[in-house]
Amino acid sequence: MNAGAISCKELVQSYLKRITEKKNLNIFLEVFEKSALAKAEEVDKKLKEKKAGKLAGMIVAIKDNICYKDHKVSASSKILEGFVSLYSATVVERLLSEDAILIGRTNCDEFAMGSSNENSAYDNVLNPLDTSRVPGGHPVEVQQPLQLIYAGLHSEATRVVRFASLHLSSVWWE
Repeated sequence: MNAGAISCKELVQSYLKRITEKKNLNIFLEVFEKSALAKAEEVDKKLKEKKAGKLAGMIVAIKDNICYKDHKVSASSKILEGFVSLYSATVVERLLSEDAILIGRTNCDEFAMGSSNENSAYDNVLNPLDTSRVPGGHPVEVQQPLQLIYAGLHSEATRVVRFASLHLSSVWWE
């Protein structure tokens, strides 16, 4: 991006296209298309002015139990359906302050209490390699092999990432 080969806006548009193409996997509960494109335009301007943050252009998805001000958050439960967050989690604020681009919120087990994505009130996340099998782990690990995001933010790592790695041949680290 610093070299100008692709703009943030073009990058976001390519990720949005891939997310739409894989909608059947039920990975995203909501895609932040408008705010992601607006942030991309802002970051493009900062890049031209040489004032962009350290994470400029990084496309990030957040788990549905991490708050992002003025965006829905439900912890994949009907109990919180329609709730709009009044604040952003500290980690979200820090990502945004360094010009990361949040592209959407991902499905998870209800209240993030599970490890296989089979217990969401908004239906299961499907395994991209074989939809008859559980995906394992969190949608962040399901998305990365599909290149739907550059990075993902979720609330727990070790067990979930290891579980997904077994199902999807992903790489994990602590």
